[in-house]
Amino acid sequence: MKWFEKINGVASHHALGLMSGTSADGLDIAWVKIEPRDPAPEFTLLDFTIREYAAEIKQKILSVAAPDGGSVEDVCRLNFFLGHLFSGLILDYLQEKNISAGEIDFIGSHGQTICHLPEKIEENGIFYASTLQVADPSVIANQTGILTVGDFRIADMALGGQGAPLVPFFDALYFHHPQRNRIVLNIGGIANITYVPAKLSFEEVVAFDTGPGNVIIDSLARRYFKQPFDKDGEIAKSGSVHRELLTVLLQDGYFSKEPPKSTGREKFAGPFLQQIYSFIENEKIAPADLIATATELTARTIYDACVNLLHHSEKIDELIISGGGVENPVLMTALAKYFSPVKNVRSDELGLLSEAKEATCFAMMACQTLLGRPANLPSVTGASRQTILGKICLPG
Repeated sequence: MKWFEKINGVASHHALGLMSGTSADGLDIAWVKIEPRDPAPEFTLLDFTIREYAAEIKQKILSVAAPDGGSVEDVCRLNFFLGHLFSGLILDYLQEKNISAGEIDFIGSHGQTICHLPEKIEENGIFYASTLQVADPSVIANQTGILTVGDFRIADMALGGQGAPLVPFFDALYFHHPQRNRIVLNIGGIANITYVPAKLSFEEVVAFDTGPGNVIIDSLARRYFKQPFDKDGEIAKSGSVHRELLTVLLQDGYFSKEPPKSTGREKFAGPFLQQIYSFIENEKIAPADLIATATELTARTIYDACVNLLHHSEKIDELIISGGGVENPVLMTALAKYFSPVKNVRSDELGLLSEAKEATCFAMMACQTLLGRPANLPSVTGASRQTILGKICLPG
């Protein structure tokens, strides 16, 4: 009971938000002060850090998350391993900041997605979709001594939703402008967009995964250049877009599918990537051209998604961009070309570090959970109704 007393009836809370994305580069930690106002909380980002994973840890995650990549034993071990790893990184961070665990009211952890299967299947008369995030929040709660909320996607999927994307709830709260129609774009391993109209109604917010963000670029950089990603877009800059390959890739059915929709590594680091490898077996394509083409593909599919989304809607006034992709100047230049004359704005320019958005979001969503407030948007995920997201894990 003492933990719930710390949450309810208090003017402000200190929370940590955790995010480990599909690229598995490291753990994002956002230290956030939250004022749980009605109808929506307000926040101040106090600090943000990225704790990069050692190469062998990243490889462990990616190998388990790869299509057909992990046995039951591998998944089981990774769930606990990452729970302990996250806990250690949190405690190290708090020690560095001279903060005691008792000063943090709660943690919101997205976990590490290793499998996301949003398309419903039928078995024995039961229609269902599924998802799995590891780094168990109960391990984090008991290792850190801090109440932890995790597994945010599952409740939405239980109501027929795709459990993703979840960040649009945060986008609609933070990036709404009374006179400007905005598209909020996040480029992680997967790219997703949120349409936030000036005349905001949560029923009008539309969001979905557009397709690959950095996932294909990163995979090709690892395979052909032994680099974890295309730093500063230097490889893409040295290559040329292979138009025939780009045309083939743009024909994939995911890009023309109507929302709600979501995707993950299962698709774009699996069969889609194999399609690229099969194509180049019969064509002589320089590796740098492959990465230039993958970069163009990301920009083009983001643009096409926005055009298709808004064909019956008002014009876009601003494109607000966050996520690791903002550090790739080739990708950013391609987006500026496609979206011209729409103004492209990094979220940093609006007061929120681009890399910190998702971790901050999960601190905010944990607050919603603890206040008994829903945080999914059925117009985005396809769920039958709003619901309270997440599982509350108490320390012993």
